[in-house]
Amino acid sequence: MSPRIGLKSAALLFVAGTMGSLFVGMVWSGAGVFDIEQTAAAFLFNGLGCALVFALQRWHGFWGAMGTSVVLAVAFGVFAGEYFVPVFVYALLMMLAAVCVAEYMWGRTFPKLQFGRFLNTAVVFAAVALLTTLISVIMQAVPLLGGLLIRNTVQGLLIGIGLGLGIEAAEMFIPEREAVELAEDSAVSHPAP
Repeated sequence: MSPRIGLKSAALLFVAGTMGSLFVGMVWSGAGVFDIEQTAAAFLFNGLGCALVFALQRWHGFWGAMGTSVVLAVAFGVFAGEYFVPVFVYALLMMLAAVCVAEYMWGRTFPKLQFGRFLNTAVVFAAVALLTTLISVIMQAVPLLGGLLIRNTVQGLLIGIGLGLGIEAAEMFIPEREAVELAEDSAVSHPAP
């Protein structure tokens, strides 16, 4: 389990992750990240959703972040109207990936690595974007276009880079003792059986 952090630090991770995704999105496609009619809006929505569940995982733990992922995916799907199913599937898988990356890659596998975890995040997000594109093509029974597959995979990679860089930058401002103290408090209040 990755060490727990306080609310202020979680808010910092959320803001920095969102801003990282938006920054990379704006470099990639300009102001299109704010136009919900364009696919570049994925930088905005995934930046917000994935940064939120990442920060929640670090603040409150794995299962709360997983539940929030489902609720946010439903909200994004409802917001998408007639595209509910593909948007729901995409958002859900991306946010679940963010929770798993936060828990396993950042928290258990590479917790001491000071820089470079964003690369793991980028590869996972690219793979999830590739997978969700294939699922959407199958669900909608539309022909698979190579350009669509490449664009969505690269976009997933870039979202992961932006989110990961933002979170890595924010973690430099989170005192290590805060995470340790919260982990010790949790162990005292919830002793192992």
